[in-house]
Amino acid sequence: MPFPARVDVWQTDAVAATLRERAGVDPDEPILVTRLAEQLGIRVRVVPHANLSGDARLEPAGDGWRIIVRKGLSRERARFAVAHELAEWALRDEIDERIEDACNVIAAAILAPRRAFLRRSREVGKLAFDELASPFGISQTTAALRSAEVSIFPLAIDCPGALHLRGPDDWVWGTSTQIRGWARGTPRPGLQKVRITDEPRHMALVEEDQRTINYSRVYVTSYASLQTCGAP
Repeated sequence: MPFPARVDVWQTDAVAATLRERAGVDPDEPILVTRLAEQLGIRVRVVPHANLSGDARLEPAGDGWRIIVRKGLSRERARFAVAHELAEWALRDEIDERIEDACNVIAAAILAPRRAFLRRSREVGKLAFDELASPFGISQTTAALRSAEVSIFPLAIDCPGALHLRGPDDWVWGTSTQIRGWARGTPRPGLQKVRITDEPRHMALVEEDQRTINYSRVYVTSYASLQTCGAP
């Protein structure tokens, strides 16, 4: 089933849950992602940077599959890269221009399952990106995006080469130029900036007053003219 122009997070969460169930791992707790891959019959191998154009690659190996990961990545980036390739494996028969976006969202859901992440966000706050990231072995950018997906609120992250957006179907952010201007200068009324401390080039924008938000679904959008940031 092709993914729509906006990727539905409930749909991608279901793919992540199915992978965990198929591997026989706890659907609600943080995992060792290489072990998940192995339990799905997919080998993970680390190779020198020269042998890869990106962080990781999924490729056939005999009668199965393997994931090649670039040597020297941070723990968080390596975990995300493996999870992203697992998502590509799950969607390997799909042909759709939004597959890469979908795989990024599925990767975050694999590493930070909804119920466990929601419990943590209730403990520390949904904008405490550093404290949300640590238990799941993910970057603060991934934690911020996952927080918006799980707690359902509009969020934009400005990073070099891309804008990562989360929000309900009827939320209007504005143009890419406007969003970048708010992230790098003074945000429009009703928005606040939240610093991503493990990556100074990244800045999050969220709605200031989230008490009135009562959205039931959240969607992933991005500007097609901008490249993705690699692993969020």
